Amino acid sequence: TTVAIGPGSTEDISHSLMLKTKQLADELGINVSTHVAGWIEINAYTLRQFGERDLEHLHTVGLTGPRGVFFHAVWLSDTELEILAQTGSKVVHCPIANAYLGYGIAPVSKMLARGIPVGLGTDGAASYTYDLWEVGRAAAMLQKASRLDGEAITAEQILAMLTIDGARVLGLDHQIGSLEVGKRADIIVIDFDQPHLLPDGRFVPKLIYSTQGS
Repeated sequence: TTVAIGPGSTEDISHSLMLKTKQLADELGINVSTHVAGWIEINAYTLRQFGERDLEHLHTVGLTGPRGVFFHAVWLSDTELEILAQTGSKVVHCPIANAYLGYGIAPVSKMLARGIPVGLGTDGAASYTYDLWEVGRAAAMLQKASRLDGEAITAEQILAMLTIDGARVLGLDHQIGSLEVGKRADIIVIDFDQPHLLPDGRFVPKLIYSTQGS
């Protein structure tokens, strides 16, 4: 069992509890997983309360770094993207939840260009699906549409976010995420003998854009 502390967001708990969360995570050597800049209003809240944007404030508190796992990360400035990159912080991108809730579209292609590890998530019931193939497909489509660029993100990058980069975000890439000697055999099998998956051309785009969890 892998354990992390999940303080919700800067709006969900008091400043003193956020500091205690950081202290306990340091003592136990575990990840802190929290929502950051998911909805635009939270930046207004943290600016009023602390004089900083949401991610800037969590950086001041000390939650950024290799054990910092941030969900959503939609409303980030270029400065905040650099903070994530420089500190080795991780991002969980939840494209369907963000779209359904009207939060916006996270700048994932900018994150990847800066070397920020990004995995894919559902945000639980908020996305009305636990099908990560569907999540991966939405992640690709939304990046392309929002950037007006059909090459804003590749199928290969999405597949990595579904596998090794997702493991890297959780700090488990030494155990899972790729098929290597010494790692756990964390494998799924896909039946390509289906009308929507008949192989033609490149396999990875076929996986990302046509595969269904069922």
